[in-house]
Amino acid sequence: MKIIYHCYGGTHSSVVAAALHLGRLDPNRLPSGRELQSLPYFDRRPRGMEGWILFLGRDEYRNEIYVVGKRSMGETFDNLIVDLIRALDLPREEVLLLDTAPLVNWPLAVGGFLSRRMGITSIGRPLVIWGLRRIFARLAAFVRENRPLWQADR
Repeated sequence: MKIIYHCYGGTHSSVVAAALHLGRLDPNRLPSGRELQSLPYFDRRPRGMEGWILFLGRDEYRNEIYVVGKRSMGETFDNLIVDLIRALDLPREEVLLLDTAPLVNWPLAVGGFLSRRMGITSIGRPLVIWGLRRIFARLAAFVRENRPLWQADR
């Protein structure tokens, strides 16, 4: 199965959710800013790379874990991917789309805009980290609650 975590830019909430999924972050311990910054693609994807689906690794069930930024596509992104799966005649149940955008809080959104869009990482990145640490438990719960979707029939 291919599991794609997606959010606005594909560098913050989706990256943290994917790291939780892959066991790179402990869901029971709040990560430090340094730990978050050490994650692959965290706050590093250049502007214009939204839409690029990036591989982060395989989980214990051999599922492939990806992240992508969808900008302001919203549900259109899911529809596009589902239509692409259908057009390529792939089994729909082999691709799982998990949207982390609804979990994003204002510090994370503003910090992401300042860091990624405006290039002001000195202000944006600390806001991103603060915002992510505030929603970390919700991201961990999101990953945990969706686990049955990729554990089924394994």
